Amino acid sequence: MDLSALLLSGLAIGAIYAALGLSLVIIFRATQMVNFAQPALALVCAYLAFTVNRATDGYWLGFAVAIAAGAVLGALTERLLIRPLRNRGPLSP
Repeated sequence: MDLSALLLSGLAIGAIYAALGLSLVIIFRATQMVNFAQPALALVCAYLAFTVNRATDGYWLGFAVAIAAGAVLGALTERLLIRPLRNRGPLSP
């Protein structure tokens, strides 16, 4: 492996970690509770994209499935887990 491939790989992995960290901060600032399910949801979406990509050899189809799955899982998490705890005490979450 040459240096440019290692640099690009490191930048890509760092960008992924930064995006996951930023998502934790945004969710915390919006709801005032820490939601560690965010990286788990990202992992599920990435696995779905990988599976669809391997099954169909279509990158864009896997990308679309990951975006759609992320939207659905995020909406379900907000409606079923976060919203019911919004008006309760600070120790409820």
